[in-house]
Amino acid sequence: MENKQEKFIRVAEKRTSELINKIRVLSKCSDNHSYGYTAVQIDEIFNAIEKELQQCRIMFDSGESARTALFFFSSKAKLPSDDSGARAFDEEEASNNESSTT
Repeated sequence: MENKQEKFIRVAEKRTSELINKIRVLSKCSDNHSYGYTAVQIDEIFNAIEKELQQCRIMFDSGESARTALFFFSSKAKLPSDDSGARAFDEEEASNNESSTT
């Protein structure tokens, strides 16, 4: 019979591997040939992920459980109904980032 430590290792390894795989799947959304997104949308995604990771760490440190809401973009991150303003990332911001790194 499996003890608590063995069960933890078995379950945690599987769940961690699944999580890493899901992050890799999410990263495929960065392909700007297939998807259009804004800097605000990217910030919201990573803020939500970082917040959830912090909450997870608190749960491990305290031994308490908690739940957070599902992720949805805020109204400021959603595009207007006409996609005429949608671009694969904000081109001005991308060019600013390039010039600031050179």
